[in-house]
Amino acid sequence: PLSDIKEYEPEPEISIQDGEVKFSDDFFDDVPDDKHSEPTEQEKQEEKPNYYTDEELQNIPAGQWDKARMPDDVKRYYEAFLNQQAAYARQQEIQQRAQTPPPFLTQPKQLTPKELHEEAMKIAVQKLGLKDADDFDTYEGEHLAALAIARAEILEKNAAENADYQRKASEYQNWQMFSGSLAIQPDFNEFHQWYLDEVRNNGNTPEQIDAGLKNLALTQGFGAVQQIWSEFYRQFRGSKAQNKRPVQSMQRTRAKTPPKLESTRGGNVINSKVYNMRDFGNLDADEQAQALIDMGIV
Repeated sequence: PLSDIKEYEPEPEISIQDGEVKFSDDFFDDVPDDKHSEPTEQEKQEEKPNYYTDEELQNIPAGQWDKARMPDDVKRYYEAFLNQQAAYARQQEIQQRAQTPPPFLTQPKQLTPKELHEEAMKIAVQKLGLKDADDFDTYEGEHLAALAIARAEILEKNAAENADYQRKASEYQNWQMFSGSLAIQPDFNEFHQWYLDEVRNNGNTPEQIDAGLKNLALTQGFGAVQQIWSEFYRQFRGSKAQNKRPVQSMQRTRAKTPPKLESTRGGNVINSKVYNMRDFGNLDADEQAQALIDMGIV
């Protein structure tokens, strides 16, 4: 009969039988099984870093590598490599440019004996007040003296032009060497941004400064240009040493009304900090220096 059927009672998880503590099977249900605690093969693949394979490293250009797929101890080496590579490329570009001097830097023509005589004869005829070379008398002492003087003047002028060319060519080479050494400086990119900020903060454009420096190279040589860029870099390093922001300008104290400079053609070319750099070459050395000071560049 149903009354004889005992009501089901679950076995206790912990009990004492014959003086011993007994644990039921249900007691261990919540205890993780060590055999199943290890990650699966798929989980292992998901946890494994997605580093580049050897094949990928061979086929993907180094400049396109993703740093996220590199080990942490490799990332800083890779970034340093890219910086060094960019600096080397800048230096190579400058060295190639140095092999082709600017169009305005051309060596004076070397006159042949015939060309020298013909040019000297023209000058001698003018000095003597003759109508043409047919009136020149090769037996007349005065005529011969005028020809000799004219020849000496041509040779002296040619020597001066050659000396000026050699000086400018040497300065150009030195300038390119300086540019190359500057381009590989570790802080070159920071310096370049500082320069752009300085120029714009002083009411000018990089194009204006470039035009002014080109005129300076034409009138005074590349040595003067190198001095200005040296001053740029000196100011930049000074701002870093003083922990200043790159955009802060190391400006000197100015009067309330900045002085106005006049070009050799007349008229004001500087008013406050705004300057027409196209007129830079028309100023003498002192005016050019003052112009750069007024713009806060030097």
